[in-house]
Amino acid sequence: MSDQNNGFSLIFLRILAPLVAGLSTFYLLNKHISVNSTQQIIAILFLIILIFSNKFSSLSSKKIIGEILNQIFIFIICLFALLLVISSGGLNSPLFIIIHLIGLGLSIFVVISTSAAFTISAILILVINLSLNTVAKVSFLNDLGTGLLYLSSLLIVIPLSFFLARFYHLKESLLEITTKAFNLSSSRQKSLLSGVNDLVLVTDQNLNIITVSEAVEKIFHLAQEELKGKTLLKSIKLKDVRGQA
Repeated sequence: MSDQNNGFSLIFLRILAPLVAGLSTFYLLNKHISVNSTQQIIAILFLIILIFSNKFSSLSSKKIIGEILNQIFIFIICLFALLLVISSGGLNSPLFIIIHLIGLGLSIFVVISTSAAFTISAILILVINLSLNTVAKVSFLNDLGTGLLYLSSLLIVIPLSFFLARFYHLKESLLEITTKAFNLSSSRQKSLLSGVNDLVLVTDQNLNIITVSEAVEKIFHLAQEELKGKTLLKSIKLKDVRGQA
């Protein structure tokens, strides 16, 4: 029961950060704060992102405290993106693509639910900004087709994010499985050869050395790292009974 409650808590946290960022942006819009104040807030958020971006990936997402810290950082990123786009023109902003990039990034590096919550928050904030900002509203009505196209482009982010997230995590899972299989194979090879007192060399079809037994290393005074990947006949000089190569 506790695991189920923790699962619901994590889901709630993952959609809470972008939603709170949206509400915070709405609050600031409603307060009609000055351009200078908005720029100062954006600058502070940007500095926080720069300072803590390296620590974000190292936070443990398995523990609830680590997840909370992650979501605080995600909240800062979402608030930064929304304020930056709104303050630079909303739908007419040259930085509008940041909304798309953040949405896609959240789906790949966090979870799809966080990306969807951020995209929905961004759409709502952009619409609210149109109703509060007369200049933005007039500009939108004068070029209605382009404005609607921009808004609809955000809706495409959600299925696109879902596809990219699944593809990215699938590649990650396959890489992890392949790495584990390779490490297991290597460790089994080493364990099999470690107890062998005879000269054993394992090569591929081109006679390139893959691995050798400890006896080979001792007799020829060559480390396995020196032999691995090299051609057998060039690495180990074989001589006949007369001592000739």
